[in-house]
Amino acid sequence: MTLDELLRRLWYGLRRDRRLADLEDEMRLHRALRAEAMQARGMTEADARAEARRRFGNPTALAESSRDAWGFGVIDRLVQDVRFATRRLRARPAFSLPIIAALALGIGATAAVFSAVDAAMLRSLPFPRAEELVALTEVDVPFEGRERGSGRNLDLIDVLGMPDVFANAAAYASGGLNVSDPERPLRVKVGGVSVDFFATLGVAPLQGRVFSAEEGKPNGPLAVVLSYGLWQRRFGGRALVGQAIPLNGRSYPVVGIMPPGFAFPEESDLWIPMSVPTTLATFEPFRGFLAARVIARLRPASRRRDWRVPSQCSVHW
Repeated sequence: MTLDELLRRLWYGLRRDRRLADLEDEMRLHRALRAEAMQARGMTEADARAEARRRFGNPTALAESSRDAWGFGVIDRLVQDVRFATRRLRARPAFSLPIIAALALGIGATAAVFSAVDAAMLRSLPFPRAEELVALTEVDVPFEGRERGSGRNLDLIDVLGMPDVFANAAAYASGGLNVSDPERPLRVKVGGVSVDFFATLGVAPLQGRVFSAEEGKPNGPLAVVLSYGLWQRRFGGRALVGQAIPLNGRSYPVVGIMPPGFAFPEESDLWIPMSVPTTLATFEPFRGFLAARVIARLRPASRRRDWRVPSQCSVHW
């Protein structure tokens, strides 16, 4: 469609009623002239008019063809359908309200399902070489004092013992803690993560460091890594690495600050170490329940010598 044609159709849309009236007058004139010509050949007035209408064709179909040529037929029909539906709905409001509610629920549910599918399956993870990341199900995080191998599942230590398959693996869980400030108390989302969590995702801190091996041991020293958002929002972006913040009445030294946009899992505000094996102290931010999950990074295919994962370890891509 050329620019001239587009402008012409838009101009028709602005003067639609007048053009339709002109079209009706023109078609009426054509039928009248044809009827007069037939009367001149000896036909009666009634027969001439009937024959003129027959030869002229269906005026409704001709008018629709002209409208399609002048404007945007699909848009015109859509507008007509909307007007008709609006009139019907206004005429029967008791019947209309349930229909509108059902449509709203259907559209909302569809949008919610698409958002979930888009986030979980269509959109790639915002991490380097995301195609190498896998979520491992039926893999437990071992608990201190419990005999390893007593359950039916593998545990994180077993996964870390597969260097030919996995370059790295880590456990994580979501919970909450309180910033213990009597004047400005704040509930924050906490990610409890094992020490290899950030290395597995391939994300480095903006300032400071991530957790050390010592901090990831059972009953190891306290430490916290802040998200960029919490650092800016609560602490104004001031120098904080090496200082401590109070969480649930305990002093947690800040060892690092993550870059903007990183908040995995569950939009975490900060992260604390999850020991492997875990201890009762690990459960504090999780109210006695630790729903830990395991994520791993596959070794690059060129260096992966074996891709036989035990049947107890399910891999989700």
